[in-house]
Amino acid sequence: MRQVPIFWISLFDQICITISFPLLTFICFDKQSSIFSPATTHAIRSLWYGVFWGLPHFVAIMSAPILAILSDKYGRKKLMIVGALGALGFSIFIGIGVINGSILFILLGSLICGLCVRTEPIALASVADHSHENNKLTNMGALQIFISIGAFIGPIICGYFAKKYFFAELNFALPCLIGAVFGILTVLITCIFFKESNNGKTEKLEVLVKIKNFYKNPVIKNIFLLLIFSQIGWRLYYQYIMPILKIEYHFTNYSIGFFTGLIAIWLIVGSSIGIKLLDKYFAPPKMITFSLFFMFYGLVSVLLLPLTNNHFLVNAIIWSSSVTIAIGDVILYCIICTLLSNAVDKKEQGAIMGISFIMISIVWSLAGFLGGLLEAVSIYLPIVFAAISMGLFLLRGLYMLL
Repeated sequence: MRQVPIFWISLFDQICITISFPLLTFICFDKQSSIFSPATTHAIRSLWYGVFWGLPHFVAIMSAPILAILSDKYGRKKLMIVGALGALGFSIFIGIGVINGSILFILLGSLICGLCVRTEPIALASVADHSHENNKLTNMGALQIFISIGAFIGPIICGYFAKKYFFAELNFALPCLIGAVFGILTVLITCIFFKESNNGKTEKLEVLVKIKNFYKNPVIKNIFLLLIFSQIGWRLYYQYIMPILKIEYHFTNYSIGFFTGLIAIWLIVGSSIGIKLLDKYFAPPKMITFSLFFMFYGLVSVLLLPLTNNHFLVNAIIWSSSVTIAIGDVILYCIICTLLSNAVDKKEQGAIMGISFIMISIVWSLAGFLGGLLEAVSIYLPIVFAAISMGLFLLRGLYMLL
């Protein structure tokens, strides 16, 4: 299987990136963080938390699709190397910022992340290059399995090493240094083992023309709309469940890392067992409906947490809701990627995956910036917004138009 190296590259790349996810919660809300003084208010911490999450995706609104479209013209490998180097730089700058208590270096790391790291559309295009219509959904799911394994390992590493060793010297920065090691591995694997899957099929590079043509296509527009609403629900949950666990339920750093990593296990279950089961018995519109319902159910469950003080029930809701939200999201995402791939010519695989990341990056940047404002008002408000968005989309039933 020629696409195997891209799976391993995506795994190590994802470890490098996701190590920082729980870390942002620690450095913003832990009183021992060197970034803020202990007297800093929750509102200020929430606003910066939103900026740290939102800035990379704001930058990626154009950089991710341009990288993917460039891969149609100049090949996948060169652009994957750029992404791998970006992940390495991201870890280094974030680590320096945490050690020195410098918001500036954390912002620089976030900029690098937004400019270079979002190479998932190139990986998706590479998988599409090697797939046929009858196995494309399965292969897209396989890529998500490797990405999810990386998303499991990264937060676990962060939770374990954040305060375990050399804390007095490094504060929370040790996970970033470990992430840099994985960044180096990603660069090496990409340079040595990744085989080019597209040797410049596109004769003319007309980025704006491609974007305009895709948005004129009514089928693609409906798929994009589905992508937007589903990513609103997913990103607000994934980003803001961690502060809820730390502030409201006093989860330790390791527990937050484990919880975040375990979400990736449910992504693996969804992208392997879940996709195969649903694909065997249902057409894509039905699969989309089930996935949306799983996510909506999980978000509503989280909103029930303030209504009970029962310890067992609280933990049952926290852990079970992560299962339904993660499984619903990854199945839906794999279906969306497959539908988008099938909607365009083989020469435009990088372009369509890159442009889909315009949508994702817009949603994720808004989830960061606006979510931080919402969380400053009420810690559950981002989840409320996510649940409303998912509920409205379910009511509209736009999956029938795909």
